[in-house]
Amino acid sequence: MNEAQPSTPKGDIPHPPWVRFGLMLSWRQAALTFIAILTLARVWLLFVAPFDLGPDEAQYWSWSRDFSFGYFSKPPMLAWVIGATTAACGMGEACVRLGSPFFHGFTALMLFLLARNMFDDRVGFWTSILYATLPGVWFSSGLITTDVPLLFFWSLSLVGLWFLREERALKWAIVLGVGIGLGFMSKYAMVYFLIGGALASIIDKQTRRAILSPYGAIAGVIGLALFAPNLWWNSTHDFSTLTHTAANANWGADLFNLDEMLDFIGGQFAIFGPFLFGALVFALVSFVMMARRKDSIDFRLLWLASFAVPALSVGIVQGFISRANANWAATAYVAATVLVVAWLLKSRAKPLLPASFILHNVFGLLLVAVVIWPSLIVTLDRTNDFKRVRGWEEIGKYVEVRANGGIDGQPYTAVLVNDRLTYGELLYYAPDMAVPLTMWDANGVPENHFELMDPFTADLDGNVLIVARGNGAEHIASAFARARELEPLSVQIGGGRTRDYRLFVVNDYQGIPAQ
Repeated sequence: MNEAQPSTPKGDIPHPPWVRFGLMLSWRQAALTFIAILTLARVWLLFVAPFDLGPDEAQYWSWSRDFSFGYFSKPPMLAWVIGATTAACGMGEACVRLGSPFFHGFTALMLFLLARNMFDDRVGFWTSILYATLPGVWFSSGLITTDVPLLFFWSLSLVGLWFLREERALKWAIVLGVGIGLGFMSKYAMVYFLIGGALASIIDKQTRRAILSPYGAIAGVIGLALFAPNLWWNSTHDFSTLTHTAANANWGADLFNLDEMLDFIGGQFAIFGPFLFGALVFALVSFVMMARRKDSIDFRLLWLASFAVPALSVGIVQGFISRANANWAATAYVAATVLVVAWLLKSRAKPLLPASFILHNVFGLLLVAVVIWPSLIVTLDRTNDFKRVRGWEEIGKYVEVRANGGIDGQPYTAVLVNDRLTYGELLYYAPDMAVPLTMWDANGVPENHFELMDPFTADLDGNVLIVARGNGAEHIASAFARARELEPLSVQIGGGRTRDYRLFVVNDYQGIPAQ
């Protein structure tokens, strides 16, 4: 392995294939045009989509109404993004989600810049259009999640580190520091970037020198300064975000689950695409075999692998120990897209690139069709896939009318719910509710943002309307001396499925009952 090879000269690359048909666009122009058109199309789709906000999206929206440097389960970046888009656009679902297609488009542009400077314009073209059309990105572009800004700032950090490796300059130190700092303000999974940087510095002397240089120190100071407000917020809130993040590991549950690990691995084929993920696995295995034979390996591919392997490895191990959501490895595919494209273009398997592009866009067009013609969800028997974004508006309007109407000629004093998902949805879909919306804390220890910020307290006692799912309603009702069950609420969410709530009117609060 050559530890500190200089960057390979770009050299001549083939003309784009569309030039022979008279379309005189360079690789760069074609990539920019495609990303711009795709981004605008995705923005348009947001405004024609008939789907409600999902529970997590509604929660993030609620955070955006209250500017802070942190929230119970996440850093603040996504709330700030939603606050900006809704301030500019309005409070509709499309405006809440508006940042997503733009962030993914900007990430694709960052990867074009990285790939063309590491390799050439052709690698940049394929990297950018394949990233923009990954199955996971297609799906994510219609939602607003913490991964969306994280992936952009991750790509910005990669660009900053690579360019700082090539040229010790203040501007690249600033880019790197801003990327890392705002990445941590998006999601703590940014820690994988630091692990990747450590691995890259081991295999590449120039990266190590860049990180240990004064410019590397400047980048570190900038990153820490940008992340410091969230650390301060956590210190004043019992480090709730960090504690929640650690609790997600779920190591107190049943341990060692082969099926969970296999589910996680299977999810990677769905997120990155079957051909690309297969190629990534094959490339990584081949690197190991070449290293054992002491064959020369292009250090640029190893450099990229340094940023792809950590999240994937931790996800696989975590899935085996307990559980791991498929998206927990999302950061791996920023560098992995460049790696796989560069590797395939030098192999006989390069037809996998256009094949992947076609396959991914077939999936994407199917999603588009479902957005335009929602009846296809039932036809394709995929109602379960969309249940989290259906029925919430109807629930919100029902509860709002019920709460504002009072009971037996008397007003309600509060509405009390027992899960954060419903709470966030009611904040969004029952905006004109005249009474306070409160959260039931079953054990007196806040376990989510709403239990921390808006718990039910004795001063709200009176005629309290309980809107609860499952048997939790009876547990809440037992905290009051008087309770009367009302007509339940049941909303169709497609495919014969319903979302069901039990409603009680209660008063004379006695305190949290024993479990």
